[in-house]
Amino acid sequence: MAIEIKMPRLSDTMDTGKITEWRKKIGDPVEEGDILCVIETDKADVEFQSFYAGTLAEIRIEEGKSVPLGTVIAILAEAGESMHAPSPPASAPPAPKPRPERAPRPAQPAPPRPTAPRAAEGGRVAASPVARKIASEHGIPIETIRGTGPEGRIVRADVEAAIGGGAPAAVSVPASPPPARSPEQAYAPASRDTLGDLVDLSPMRRTIAARMAESWRTAPHFTVTMRMDMTKAEAFRAEANARDASLALSLNDLVVAAAARALRAVPAVNASYEEGKARRIRDVNVGIAVALEEGLVTPVVRDADRKRLSDIARESADLVARGRSRKLRPEEYTGGSFTVSNLGMFGVEEFAAILNPPEGAILAVGAVQDTPTVRDGRLHVARVMKVTLSCDHRIIDGILAARFLQKLRELLENPALLTL
Repeated sequence: MAIEIKMPRLSDTMDTGKITEWRKKIGDPVEEGDILCVIETDKADVEFQSFYAGTLAEIRIEEGKSVPLGTVIAILAEAGESMHAPSPPASAPPAPKPRPERAPRPAQPAPPRPTAPRAAEGGRVAASPVARKIASEHGIPIETIRGTGPEGRIVRADVEAAIGGGAPAAVSVPASPPPARSPEQAYAPASRDTLGDLVDLSPMRRTIAARMAESWRTAPHFTVTMRMDMTKAEAFRAEANARDASLALSLNDLVVAAAARALRAVPAVNASYEEGKARRIRDVNVGIAVALEEGLVTPVVRDADRKRLSDIARESADLVARGRSRKLRPEEYTGGSFTVSNLGMFGVEEFAAILNPPEGAILAVGAVQDTPTVRDGRLHVARVMKVTLSCDHRIIDGILAARFLQKLRELLENPALLTL
């Protein structure tokens, strides 16, 4: 019996998939676990393994095409079964017969344009106030004067011509006024050439758009910002990298490690909203937001509160590198309980991030900058970083957010605590 291979769900946010490469061709034998094709999801390029054995009888979806989940992408013939040839494409319907052209109708002479009547205002002869005044002063009935203004309106020049005894001015035929423009037309650009091109969103960007819009609509966000003195943290990092050049410890590694410890100390922040209740998540799984050309991916450091700082640094470097090359496995970018988003390397001083559902909080990290600071009554320059915690107010209130940030600051301003 032929086996239908359908587009699988390879991430919890995936609604379509694109075949980027077929690793098997029609007629090839397929064993369980063989890679059939590579599928581009909203998060990564995933090698799709066959769950069945047989012979690849038909490829339904060509490379480069996106299809919804559940679409049949290939047919396997079981062992000993004759292969089914691909269905021939449906014949194109015959083109409609052209209709015979009609002989052109003889041109009709245009009717003469009627002379526009003089406009009236509430039954009165249309005239400007100045024209009325001058006509009244000279005893000339206004209705005896022919106007040359818009729509036959009598203007000052018409009255002065009548006073001077000149021939009455011919009634002008004003041009037809342009049709009224709708509000949409009134504010439309003069030319569509200035609008640029419409570009299709990538599957990743479509997912981000849907999830962020849902998060913003459903979760009441609030933010809390706190300054961290990173002077000791920078010195600690430099010393650690000097001892072990292969470590390549970054400031973001310190933030991830400190955030994980702070979540363990304030577990109510490591939570999500679920059907009117707060789910307290046992494991501290910290996601790291990684920017890509087509969007954003968030690989997850699992059990980050139990790992040594050096392990977090090495694991983070590997996850980030594979995230940028779209080589993450689904289990490596799902299941986060908290996210760290760092724009400090781009010089951003501070920002507020949107929650990554279903997580209850996300930490936005700004740049480390020289900042005048008073300590022990003396002014000096410190290396200061601002962080902003965005929270879902349904499950996290201000005091919990403040306690979390206090613990985070304690750890970052005394980085030796991260080695205990």
